[in-house]
Amino acid sequence: MARPKEYSEEFREQRVIKLVLPLPLIRQMDRLLLDGVGGFTTRNEFVREAIESYMVDVTHEPAPVEPALTQERKNRLTPVATTTESRVGTGAGVASLSVASTA
Repeated sequence: MARPKEYSEEFREQRVIKLVLPLPLIRQMDRLLLDGVGGFTTRNEFVREAIESYMVDVTHEPAPVEPALTQERKNRLTPVATTTESRVGTGAGVASLSVASTA
């Protein structure tokens, strides 16, 4: 009887699985792979990253909503400089305003 093949440490913790996916989804994935989108070169890399990303999304709480800029904070913004630039050939001036926070 033949001795079982020894696998490297990397492959000992991996398994081959079969996934049934809709053909249009496979074609979209392959198109992204061929176009080099995302830096993936194999279906395995693509699917693995998609699964890992999804698992992070569903297992972590969403980030807290950042508070809106309050009126008090808006009032503390003070103008620093106002400039008018002339557009070449149009004769029109474009005004811009810079602001800085005093907080």
